[in-house]
Amino acid sequence: MRYHKTAEGTWMRCRAITRRGQGVTDCPIGGDGHVSGRAGIAARGGGVEARWENGDHVHAKVSSMGEDGTFTVTSPKGFRKVYTAVGRLLTLRERAKATLRSE
Repeated sequence: MRYHKTAEGTWMRCRAITRRGQGVTDCPIGGDGHVSGRAGIAARGGGVEARWENGDHVHAKVSSMGEDGTFTVTSPKGFRKVYTAVGRLLTLRERAKATLRSE
């Protein structure tokens, strides 16, 4: 999934990249503003990911990369998910083990 930053400062999916086979080739943002996945958003310092979910416009907060190489995505309903630097979701068991090791 490729994202670009809009004028409002939110990150949105780039339709020019995802719909290339349907005749959409140009993106008004250009190649400079693109990142790959939520890991790319976190690497750029985090931000708000805007997307459509079940007909509603949803804004999820993506944190910046931590020292351990993980980042967090917080949904509008308060759900938190922790990902590795490559974008793999960490399970609760893996997060608990990491917390115990760091103490």
